[in-house]
Amino acid sequence: MCIIARAAQKDGICDENTVSRIEALNKKYGLPINTEASAQLLYNAALSDKKTVGTSVTAVLPEKTALCGLHKISSEKLLQYIISGTEK
Repeated sequence: MCIIARAAQKDGICDENTVSRIEALNKKYGLPINTEASAQLLYNAALSDKKTVGTSVTAVLPEKTALCGLHKISSEKLLQYIISGTEK
């Protein structure tokens, strides 16, 4: 969730406060905010998800605290999101 939130923030879908809140809640409950998994591994796992149709993926992206939206994006953009979200 933190990875996709950071990517959504960089793309203007949510603000930095939303990302900070998601990260703080993950930390509070002992959940990770980063991963050692490669972007490619995460991408491959996401593509096997049922929300993938052809070259499009329906991604659940945070828009603000307690509100997510369904966004249809290309599989290429999904990879860009994952790479972006894993960068600091």
